[in-house]
This record gives sequence, C-alpha cells and structure tokens, in this order.
Amino acid sequence: MHEGESRPTRIMYASNLSWNTLKSTLDLLVNKGYTQESIGVGGRQKQYFITPSGLNVLRYYDRLEELVKIDVTT
Repeated sequence: MHEGESRPTRIMYASNLSWNTLKSTLDLLVNKGYTQESIGVGGRQKQYFITPSGLNVLRYYDRLEELVKIDVTT
C-alpha cells in the first residue's frame, strides 16, 4: 500500500491547493491515466488512486530531481 491521501478534501489540504485547482489537476491526471477515480457506495464519495503509469511518472520525477540536485552548502 502506498502512502498518501485518497479522498479529494484530504488531498486538497495535504497539497495546499484550492478546490478549483485541485479539481482541474485531478481531472487532468485521470484523463492522462495517472490516477483512477473511484466512486463509493451511493455515488457520493470519490477516491483517487495512483495507477502503475502514475507510479512510473513519479519514479522518473524522483530520478530527475536527483540528477539536478544542487549543493547550496558552499
């Protein structure tokens, strides 16, 4: 199991994004196939889960971040 939040409101607070920004970002991630939207019983509660494709993007990002890391302790 991966760490993180799955409910939209919790994602909003954890990412410090406004609701409108979060909604458009989640829509983009779902459309690109990086996250999957799941609707709970009764059709009210949404949850978002990262897909294998989304995990690959995160891995590439982590590698890129390591490559461009700058030492500012001089």
